[in-house]
Amino acid sequence: GYWYVAGGQVMSMDDAYVEADKVGLSTDVSGIVSQVDVTENQHVDAGRVLYRLDDLPFRLALQRAEAQLGMVRNALDALKANYRDMQAQIKLGQNDVEYFGTESGRQQNLLSAHIASQSTYDTAHRNLRNAQQKLASLNQQLAAIAANLNGDPDGPVEQNPRYLDALAQRDEAARQLAHTVVKT
Repeated sequence: GYWYVAGGQVMSMDDAYVEADKVGLSTDVSGIVSQVDVTENQHVDAGRVLYRLDDLPFRLALQRAEAQLGMVRNALDALKANYRDMQAQIKLGQNDVEYFGTESGRQQNLLSAHIASQSTYDTAHRNLRNAQQKLASLNQQLAAIAANLNGDPDGPVEQNPRYLDALAQRDEAARQLAHTVVKT
């Protein structure tokens, strides 16, 4: 059956080789070819530049990515500064709650002894409630800032997910720019 299918010829692979007249080349980024450094049928050595894509859009993308990385770093540094400031405000808020708590207790005792007026006690009690509410609000704001800092406000900016994302985008832009030059 093989003799019939092969047309009566025995095929041998002892001296087989593949000949290619043309080889297609491409890069994984798309763009306009701005320069071709070789000619048709020219012998090229390994590492030789074959062609270049217009790299302007890729350089601009890299600049944008680097700017974004800087903005993310600045934003995270600002958040860290806000966190430290919020901690100081919370310390002041705790002192206020302590003070107004003492004052409210004092005014209550004076009211009970009929030495202070109801109005004076009410003012002291209102000041205590306001200080407690302010402290609660400051603690919520501190928690929100800490969440934006990935729960580690003292950690390095370079380990924050937002920074790592911006860094990856910058690295991808740099990789694409590098791929605008196609070599053998």
